[in-house]
Amino acid sequence: MQARDEQESSRELEEEKRLESIIPAMLETCRQLKAARELVKESLIDEFHVKEEFADGILKDYRVSEEENTEK
Repeated sequence: MQARDEQESSRELEEEKRLESIIPAMLETCRQLKAARELVKESLIDEFHVKEEFADGILKDYRVSEEENTEK
């Protein structure tokens, strides 16, 4: 019984360490995606003379919905 508890505790610790390394990378990816979206928006406005509200609408059309995101 004690060996089983130790094994489970070890698995939990491994999972925690894995998440500690993955979460910062995920957050950085989110920041990069947000910055890229802003660059695309600026490009739509500056280079293609699209109004800001239309640029927002265009970018909104390309967002992944929560349902699609959770299915993967």
